[in-house]
Amino acid sequence: PSLCRPAGRCPAGTAAQAVQMAREHSEVEAILLDQSLPDGRGMQILPLLRQYLPRAKVFLFTGEDVSDDDLQVVDGLLSKPVPAERLLGTLASVRADKG
Repeated sequence: PSLCRPAGRCPAGTAAQAVQMAREHSEVEAILLDQSLPDGRGMQILPLLRQYLPRAKVFLFTGEDVSDDDLQVVDGLLSKPVPAERLLGTLASVRADKG
């Protein structure tokens, strides 16, 4: 079964689900990648997400400290807790960039 819901949201609660979603849904435009997942680290699956979704913007979504190296390979950082306005603004910018 698909992880995607109406309005194009594809929530994944684990690293394995995120990779499955990326493989099955090439239309994904933005990824909120949590650093701490029940079955692994978000940054560990980033290469696979980039492989399956090369045009998607990836935003690290975490309450943890982030290394400069990690910041170099993502499109942005959303530090938890994220105000709703900032989250919505970030996602809207992805749409606007697509133009």
